[in-house]
Amino acid sequence: MNKALNVALVICMLWVSPALGSVIDELPVVTATISFQNEVGDPLKGVKARAGCSSFTRDAVLRDSGVSNADGIRIFKLKALTGIGVWTDKDGYYQSIAPARNDHPFDERFRFDPFIYRDDVPRIAQKDPPMKEEVKLEASITLREIKNPIPLFVKRVRMDIPARDIWLDYDMEAGEWVKPYGQGVRADMRIRSAPKRLDPKVPHGVLLPGVASLEIDFGKHGGLIRVTKENGWLAVSEMKMPHLAPEAGYEQLPILKIEQTTFEDSSESVKANDSYFLPKANGYFFRTRVKREGGKIVSANYGKLMGRINYVPVQRDGAWWGDEKKNAPAFGSIEFTYYLNPAANDLNLEFDVKKNLFKRSEQWIRQP
Repeated sequence: MNKALNVALVICMLWVSPALGSVIDELPVVTATISFQNEVGDPLKGVKARAGCSSFTRDAVLRDSGVSNADGIRIFKLKALTGIGVWTDKDGYYQSIAPARNDHPFDERFRFDPFIYRDDVPRIAQKDPPMKEEVKLEASITLREIKNPIPLFVKRVRMDIPARDIWLDYDMEAGEWVKPYGQGVRADMRIRSAPKRLDPKVPHGVLLPGVASLEIDFGKHGGLIRVTKENGWLAVSEMKMPHLAPEAGYEQLPILKIEQTTFEDSSESVKANDSYFLPKANGYFFRTRVKREGGKIVSANYGKLMGRINYVPVQRDGAWWGDEKKNAPAFGSIEFTYYLNPAANDLNLEFDVKKNLFKRSEQWIRQP
């Protein structure tokens, strides 16, 4: 089984050579019925789509392409081993890619087990089980519409945290810490780090016992809203979060707290009357620069944090990402991507990727 699996995986990942033609013949025939729809569930006619074992294959039996019909359906027929990818293109809509890159190697809806196993013998004990001749898949793909892309401040942050156990202010339009740690002047976001140290007695980067924490705050009456697939995260879409930020609901997550015992493992919690843990979010909407009159919000700015927030929970004498020549300690480091709409009370966060309000170093960000 392992030999067959490895050979077939090579087919899926590399250019197909004539010598592997006999192995291709043994792969299951996959019939995939895919329905395409918009965000409200209406079928989309005329979606150009292609399906394949990999974007690199050139053997015709390993890929198929076509256009969805009046009911938004296209049936693909091709050969594959453990799963297929589907790529879409339609005027007026963002591209979708399933499997969802940067999230999962394959969307589970497009995976299958190619082997036939006996029920009376443990699978691990079965040698060279027969391969299925045919596999049927059914799934739907939601396409997000292109509505009103606008210029935004968009930046990929990768920076050291210059002090510990105190709130540090960050200016999102300047893209810098507020003085004295940078040239920023407005506290759009605050960060507080309580890192751990490496255990000097143990090699290879083992942390001392305990929990490190990172807190993120957007000021009085600000806050965040977690975005998951239940409220609009589309992992397969080029534009993964909804077009507009919600107007309300930010008080439910006034402060985001990330706690880590190792470099990688983290949990997110709410800092409110009672702390409790939440499952991980795919992204966040945030509200900042809030002004109130008579108990009513009259002005606020909105933005989004795209994808995961990476926290290095370790204090060290030198820099993680900063300038080693400064000979300054780093009290952990943080990585995240933010989008800020500088227009007060404008909920639109659909980014025009050609109009980043940061003019230079952030031009490479191409995700709306």
